[in-house]
Amino acid sequence: MREKIVTSSSQRLIIIANESKQVEKLGTYVPSTN
Repeated sequence: MREKIVTSSSQRLIIIANESKQVEKLGTYVPSTN
């Protein structure tokens, strides 16, 4: 819920990612290894 409030009230969307969860096609599910 908090993420939705922050996202809707901010002017920018910043996404931080790395190649550790890279997939061949967007929408493909990759389980977390954490």
